[in-house]
Amino acid sequence: MAEAYEKYLANQHRPLHLAAKKEVYSLLLMRSMMPTEKVLADASLKVLSRQEAQAVLALYSTVDQPITVTQ
Repeated sequence: MAEAYEKYLANQHRPLHLAAKKEVYSLLLMRSMMPTEKVLADASLKVLSRQEAQAVLALYSTVDQPITVTQ
């Protein structure tokens, strides 16, 4: 997640506001648990456009791994 986040921020030509950074982080967190298509379907984008969200998610290359909870 951190690598994708840092790559996205490094490629920006303008500084991102905190709300945009939070949305980027949220997208990457969701992506760590589910496929890109599901993230795009479930995300409620308020700051980023769908195209920007797709660019963020394209930087995440690790296989999604949902957390298993055991009791």
